Amino acid sequence: MSGKGRDRLRAWLLFLAGVAFIALTLDVAYEVSLFLRSRGYLWQTIQVLFAASSVVLLYLLVFGAGLRSPWVYARTAPFLVLFVLAMLRTRSSPSERFHFLEYGILFLLALRAAAIDLRGAWSYPVALVATGLAGWFDEWQQGLSPVRYYDVEDIEMNVLAAALAGLVCLALFGLRPDRARFDGLASRPDDAAARDASTSPR
Repeated sequence: MSGKGRDRLRAWLLFLAGVAFIALTLDVAYEVSLFLRSRGYLWQTIQVLFAASSVVLLYLLVFGAGLRSPWVYARTAPFLVLFVLAMLRTRSSPSERFHFLEYGILFLLALRAAAIDLRGAWSYPVALVATGLAGWFDEWQQGLSPVRYYDVEDIEMNVLAAALAGLVCLALFGLRPDRARFDGLASRPDDAAARDASTSPR
């Protein structure tokens, strides 16, 4: 298997691992959320997890994707605010707000995988479709659980989270979604640029 093939396999396996994590922890997450809510710590827990996710993502953006321009973060800020507001207002349950955040992260994993083979903006709709299918699978799994139920509105919420995450990523990465791989490839010239440089007269 080529290096690109291995990268593709790892990236999509990571996305599927995210889907599996959400599906396999449905009942556990539900019980944990009930426990934390009964103790009055659920919202504080969600805030801590959101803050921790933000710190990790910022580190990846600066050191993994090489995004150090203040302008990039300035143009991204309105879309990030939109994502947070939608997360806070779509549903009242803190556990569902965390679910919203999970699907934003899942979109990012799908974008990383899609960007291996697709150039330009094509990675974004592919990642949105993949995350939407994951959201449907998640809800189908909930329909099988004795303590949960199938809800079309939850699927819509998952797709909304993915779509808003897509806007955030588009503002961050533009037509270079390969930066979402966070592996330093963004700092290297792409194949076309490398060929141009090698064939230019000296």
